Amino acid sequence: MKKLGILSASFMGISAIIGSGWLFSPLLAANIAGPAAIFSWIIGALIILVLGLCFSEIASIYPLRGLSAVITSISHNRFFGFPFAIANWLGIVAVIALEADAAVQYLINIFPNLNSLLFNNGAFTFYGNLICSFLVLLFSVINFWGVSILAKTNNVITLIKLFVPIITIVVVGYSVFPKENFTAINDSLIPYGYSSIIQTILVAGIIVSFNGFQTIISFASEIKNPNKTIPISIAISVISCLIIYVLIQIVFIGALPLDVVNKGWKTISMSAPVINLLSMIGLSFMSIIIYAGATITPIGTAINFTGASSRMFTAMAKERQVPVFFDSVHPKYNISRRSLIFNTFVALCFIFIFKSWGDLAQILGIFHIFSYLTVPVAMLVFRENRSAKDYGFYMPFGLVICYSLFIIFNILIGYSNLRLILYSSLIIIFFELSFICINLKSSMYEIKKNSLSIAILLIYIVLLPSLSYMNKHLSASDFLIFTFIFSIVFLKILTKFK
Repeated sequence: MKKLGILSASFMGISAIIGSGWLFSPLLAANIAGPAAIFSWIIGALIILVLGLCFSEIASIYPLRGLSAVITSISHNRFFGFPFAIANWLGIVAVIALEADAAVQYLINIFPNLNSLLFNNGAFTFYGNLICSFLVLLFSVINFWGVSILAKTNNVITLIKLFVPIITIVVVGYSVFPKENFTAINDSLIPYGYSSIIQTILVAGIIVSFNGFQTIISFASEIKNPNKTIPISIAISVISCLIIYVLIQIVFIGALPLDVVNKGWKTISMSAPVINLLSMIGLSFMSIIIYAGATITPIGTAINFTGASSRMFTAMAKERQVPVFFDSVHPKYNISRRSLIFNTFVALCFIFIFKSWGDLAQILGIFHIFSYLTVPVAMLVFRENRSAKDYGFYMPFGLVICYSLFIIFNILIGYSNLRLILYSSLIIIFFELSFICINLKSSMYEIKKNSLSIAILLIYIVLLPSLSYMNKHLSASDFLIFTFIFSIVFLKILTKFK
């Protein structure tokens, strides 16, 4: 079996990160933070880069298929790891639907006469969902023949994906760029306060965009020299995509007509932001390039996530968190086709449940953040039980970084929508309790043995919505103090009881 090197792994990461985010997030970010959205991209990328390097440390001792879905099952137990695995898996599968939605939502603008037939009142119609479903099936077919054909397909798609946003940056930035836009509201680069920068990271799809780095982790068992290749590939992909996203955001903010900006960033509304912007500034001739990008970009991302989600589900089957029926890897193509087919079905369900890109983006951000919590928790446990020489890659200042990441993720949860974090917590708790009930008879001893760690984790999940509630009722400083204490206490307890 041919394994992935640094170039292919980096292209895989870049292709997964440069998805539909550049087509929609610049507008959503500007709506929330105005020009300060630029800082949101930088902060978000730095968080993801550090997280990715921590993932690399864990992958250096456990280079497993679908590693990101089973980290806390390894560090603790499968009942403790199950809620994180479910959040991670659901978040990754939902991205497949998200990218299909993005491609179709842009392309329907080519045929105005069909617009109402496919997309009406801000949501896909039944016929629009059928087209999205066709794309999901296409993603599955490409992954059906394994990582080799995926790498060949992905490298070509990645080059095209990079070309479209880069040419957009160059042409739009050169043609029109009124500097007044950056301080048009309240005569400030940060018109809506510093809290808007943090809120934008989660709400505007920045976390969803950069989450593509996880595809590299999911293919850990299929990467050459993972100790070296994984951290280098993650760094290359995150930094490269950060540059593109920041430049896209700058160009988007700077190119908007000043009379539109003067009405307030929160009032700007567009169905296809980049296409609508080009029409506003007289660059409609570029629309064909954007339409090509709106097709290739999401498709490239979705192809990677289809493969990554299948590997996660296979890893969950190996840990007996889902039926072992799915732990069946094809001897030639090195993929569980059973997992692939099941994940395709789940992605199709997301297509018909959520009716647009915007509906999916916010809930996805919460699932991603929750799944990231596994890294600082597991990393601290592994460091207690292993010597530094056991690691192929060892993150400096690991203890400080783990506590910092856990605090940051809880702060981001605090800035999320209270209703969405409440629903997300209830969904995760429902899955966990169902998993325990299903295994009650066959694994009673294991459940009793790990009952304390399971109970503490459930208490933590139940209390997560309180962070969002406190953020709305406390001053900024009091909220940060509350979240700091909350995070330190729970990280200590979660790592002590395994």
